[in-house]
Amino acid sequence: MRFVFRTTLTLIAFAILASCKSKAPDKPATAPQDSAFTALAGEYLEDIFRRQPTQATDLGIHTYDDQLENYSRQGVMDAIAAARRFRDRVNAIAPSGLSPDQQLDREQLLHAIDSRILTLAVVRPWAKDADSYSSGLTNTAYVMIKRRFAPPEERLRKLIAREKAMPGALLEARKNIEAPPKIYTQIAIEQIVDHATGGTHGDGAQHEDHHHRGARMRAAGDPHRPQDRPEQQPDADRPVQARQFDEIAEAA
Repeated sequence: MRFVFRTTLTLIAFAILASCKSKAPDKPATAPQDSAFTALAGEYLEDIFRRQPTQATDLGIHTYDDQLENYSRQGVMDAIAAARRFRDRVNAIAPSGLSPDQQLDREQLLHAIDSRILTLAVVRPWAKDADSYSSGLTNTAYVMIKRRFAPPEERLRKLIAREKAMPGALLEARKNIEAPPKIYTQIAIEQIVDHATGGTHGDGAQHEDHHHRGARMRAAGDPHRPQDRPEQQPDADRPVQARQFDEIAEAA
């Protein structure tokens, strides 16, 4: 669900930073609360991956490949409440009890959580941006085809599991969206046509129309969506031809 989490790059940087530190030849000095903070940060990331299966798949976390995001209003409220609880827990760890590196990580994590709460509770794109739903659903299918993390047969089975949940997600969109700005509706309609004709992810189009992106950013400060994010599996970014999935479906 694209609109639920707009701070992926911050969290990726946080995770990479933690990984780099663990592999450093010279072990940095630790402080009393370092291990508690590291565990809490990992807990937060796991919560994000659980709530954002598409994001997890795209980042190489394959625990939730057969699941779809919870697009319901209650799901959003639960995500906001969880983020606030995590923020309270991070705030409860005093910077004075952390090593200098972990103090920086703590600040970074707090900013990521605050950004998430701001997006969901204040900006509320889930209540006014129809494209968050339609593009979110097409993207969840796209990453299953693009990422070569498992044999096509396995990915197809998991993709079908996600597709079965898509009608319910669109019903939630009808319930959630309230008086969307006209430009949002226009973009959503044109994006649906684009997705249906293969324009967004096809070989002839490598990026979203700049006019539409600019309009969205001016309307709600929507950040640039990162492209070609790193995958943890080999050959992940090698494109898979759609006909391979067609052949598997016909055989089934």
